[in-house]
Amino acid sequence: MVNLYKEFLGHHGSIYALSRWSEQDQFLSAGGDGSIVRWSIDSTDGIVHAQVGGHIFSLCYIYKEKFLFAGIDNGSIYCIPDDKTLSPRNFVISRKAIYNIENFNESTYLVSQDGILTIIKSDRFEQLEFYKVSSSGLRSVLHSKLRNELLLGTQQGDIIVFNQENKSFNKFKTDLEKTIFKMYENEKNSELIIVGRDARIHILDLFTLQPKREPIKAHWYTINDLLFISNTRFLVTASRDKSIRIWEVESFELLYEINFLKDKGHKASVNKLLWLESANVLLSASDDRSIKAWKIRT
Repeated sequence: MVNLYKEFLGHHGSIYALSRWSEQDQFLSAGGDGSIVRWSIDSTDGIVHAQVGGHIFSLCYIYKEKFLFAGIDNGSIYCIPDDKTLSPRNFVISRKAIYNIENFNESTYLVSQDGILTIIKSDRFEQLEFYKVSSSGLRSVLHSKLRNELLLGTQQGDIIVFNQENKSFNKFKTDLEKTIFKMYENEKNSELIIVGRDARIHILDLFTLQPKREPIKAHWYTINDLLFISNTRFLVTASRDKSIRIWEVESFELLYEINFLKDKGHKASVNKLLWLESANVLLSASDDRSIKAWKIRT
């Protein structure tokens, strides 16, 4: 079902972030060494796209404006344009790490360890909106298309719903009770799927945010990332237990586990996943300083 396609080496620290780039067959990676590296799926030789100070925990490429956001552990973000004649810009928006960056329509949403949500309009960098929404810190952000609201995952396992029209916040308790690292909206079933520090997959009703079924014991340790592979039935999880697991998105049946012994998988925590649709490969990034590309037979 799964074959190791390529391995990309060159980082000198843990890799925490992956992002698409303007060229369809290329992607970006970043992590503890402060390097943002550009790779082509056709070559294992990376090019340093930018070097910043500090650990990079998040990346988000803005296609329309052709620049990259990078979130740093000291609360600053870098805006790095594709056009090398333009200088990168640096903003300090928080006192602690920027853990997640997501773009939707004309806005970019950033969440930080000190509980601040920052909203940046893509064409107006000077007009930032700041909201202190959690005392425990924010770890994940998702724009719900069905609700047309922003969902924020906290370090205490709560979900905070932000309505941008009336600027209201509502907090919902979940049975996770620990950090929510990633959320996925299953529009077909009106479900919100969340994963985090308790190593389980939680399936919630998207509108009530109440459990639809018992949580699934998915990994031995923290689940760091979750993604759905478009045009398939596969949901993928990445864990601190060094494994990647592929699930059937409707039944949540475990279909395959990628690990070191069986598949030449990662030797340390798997931190980030990215589906590179143009090449039909799954990318995984790890504390072992490697990125691996996987071919999945659908």
